[in-house]
Amino acid sequence: MNANTMRSLILGLTGLAAVFGSHNAEAQFPLPFYEPFPASYTNAPVDETVAVPAGGSNFPAKRLGNGGSASVWTIGNSAGGGSAVIVGGPAALTYPNLATNPVPTTGLYIRTNNTSATRSRGFVFTTQSSGTLYASFLVQALEIPASGENRLFAKLDNATTGNGSTSMAGVWLTSNNTLAISKSSNAGIGIESETPLSPGTHLVVLRYTWDPEAEDEVALWVDPTALNIPENEIPSPTLATTSGFDVESLSSFYIYHIGTEVVASLFLDEIRVGTSWADVTPTGTVCTGVGILTDAVSADVSEGVSASFRIVPTGTLPTIQWQISTNSGSNWDNIAGATNELYTTPILTLQNNGAQYRAIASVACNSSSITSSVANLTVQAAVPTAVGVVVDDRFADFVHQDPPVAISNSVWYGTSGLDSGSGAGMTATPPTGSALWLGYFTEDLAQPVHLDVGRALKATWVFTPNNVVANGGNSMRFGVFDYADGGTRVTADGFGGSAGNGTGVRGYMVTVNFGTAFNTDTPVSLYVRNNLGASDLMGTTANYVSLGSGPANGEFNGDPAFENGVEYTIELSVTRKAVNAVDFTVRIVGGALDFSHTVTDTNFAYTRFDAFGIRPNNQATTADSFLVTQFKVEVEEAAVVLAPFRITSIQVLAPGNVKLTWESVAGRNYSILSTESLTSPTWTTNATVPGLAGSTSYTNSPATSGERFYRIATP
Repeated sequence: MNANTMRSLILGLTGLAAVFGSHNAEAQFPLPFYEPFPASYTNAPVDETVAVPAGGSNFPAKRLGNGGSASVWTIGNSAGGGSAVIVGGPAALTYPNLATNPVPTTGLYIRTNNTSATRSRGFVFTTQSSGTLYASFLVQALEIPASGENRLFAKLDNATTGNGSTSMAGVWLTSNNTLAISKSSNAGIGIESETPLSPGTHLVVLRYTWDPEAEDEVALWVDPTALNIPENEIPSPTLATTSGFDVESLSSFYIYHIGTEVVASLFLDEIRVGTSWADVTPTGTVCTGVGILTDAVSADVSEGVSASFRIVPTGTLPTIQWQISTNSGSNWDNIAGATNELYTTPILTLQNNGAQYRAIASVACNSSSITSSVANLTVQAAVPTAVGVVVDDRFADFVHQDPPVAISNSVWYGTSGLDSGSGAGMTATPPTGSALWLGYFTEDLAQPVHLDVGRALKATWVFTPNNVVANGGNSMRFGVFDYADGGTRVTADGFGGSAGNGTGVRGYMVTVNFGTAFNTDTPVSLYVRNNLGASDLMGTTANYVSLGSGPANGEFNGDPAFENGVEYTIELSVTRKAVNAVDFTVRIVGGALDFSHTVTDTNFAYTRFDAFGIRPNNQATTADSFLVTQFKVEVEEAAVVLAPFRITSIQVLAPGNVKLTWESVAGRNYSILSTESLTSPTWTTNATVPGLAGSTSYTNSPATSGERFYRIATP
């Protein structure tokens, strides 16, 4: 067996190469590289449901560059509407004799619909500058370009960041339903195949050859039958060209999808990059033993937030089971449902301090398994924010960014269009493109507002719109966010787009149907941010989970909405009902409007905040400007209904040693009181125990002598 054949047989799934929440654009995968689009890429929550192909059955989909794929497809543009999506079903392609996963699961769907924004996405591999570089993939053409148009959809490139360059080897789908190639050009094909693609799946092999004595060559094979063979036995290519500039090196592979792209649609799967023909055309069964590319890392967080742990396994179709130990590793218990690369804990309390986490990764085809490093959890005590005003800014200083934050001074930054110089408030002007305005209401190094159970954060924005559009749709977005627990604040104007350093930022967002008239019965939709790995903070709802629209049973369609020159108040409130439950409320008041909508979140239950975000789509879909006369943030007492509780068991563990168990409410503190006599009791507090959802217990210290009576109390 030659070396190339051996190498083809040990190819395994290439795992994700970035720690959750970090930027990894410069990471390079060693060759050979294999991208089978594993099922973990599409793990919930999904970004959207897509008809696959257009007009076909609906499938849950993950946009390329979101979720698990974000750590492999690290370069290119943000994932949004029109992005290629990872889906199961018909997009999972196979080819006779080509080694694929034992259970094909998902593939890539390059959608028919066009996008006004660039959605190219790529991965980076070890830079090659001599010899040959191969790439292969399976493709199925669904909708070909219109007459006279051609679609560049995949390319080898020398870029390691951004959207790529023009120095590449490109593969095109033509309006003749043929494949074409180009060298050093994104603008047009170099040479086109004479044979149209037949229906079904095709194997495509692309090669770039550096020739120090002559022009470099780009070559393409369509449906080669000779797989996994030495270089001297490779058949003649279907297409080959030397026309175009030579490139010094190649280091990335892109799914190319730019704004104003030619409309076409394809399935793509089983991408390989290597330095030999055998690297990219292996035969047999792919079965590689399990390994860990990225190990678990300890976490240090504040109470009131969750912690995330991630491992990146390698191997053929690896499975994962997360475990927890609460006794310093003496015992490990499986965490129900924790079978993804990323495990996010429930909302944490001080009782969780010291817990340990690990993951066991397994590969079934050779029965291999591996245990990750132990990740230690440290939970720091947080100081609940007192009831009262956090900030009440009337912009009387004519400046929107004048640190430090104070009781009458928030600090704002915008992509463009913030001006307080009029003396009448802050004028916010949307540009022709989208904008993002961020207002911080705590100092950068200070703890964010931390809500105790029974308290609520209310953020109020008072504004007057000028020249409101007739019907802008869901074009305004507002949100409350937490930068302190994993994010990096924006510190200057002009940061561009709607990103706002969104990586690691938790929070809630509402979209508002904005215009002089509503075009929907439910004018507000509420969301919770789940994709903390995305840098785009408010540009797309794809990084959020929908909590629902409202008001319930609303009949707003066609009703008057926002008027020119009328003052409106929007309030966003987050009420902490329990450790793992919050209510998120939006209220809009002004003119003829006075309505609110509330949803309950028990999955994420964010309770720490330091920023307020506003994202108008643009002038054409919102208004010419907004005069802002007040931004206020306050913490309020909120009514929280407590369920009755009772002692459910009393256990005598040893003489003088008793364990009490009682029904409890998560987030409430329970005091354990005792007295030596019930005739004239003097109750003293022995301990304060945080309540858990369901039940809580307390074991007293052994009594030295005599009787002692216990009771449980809660505020």
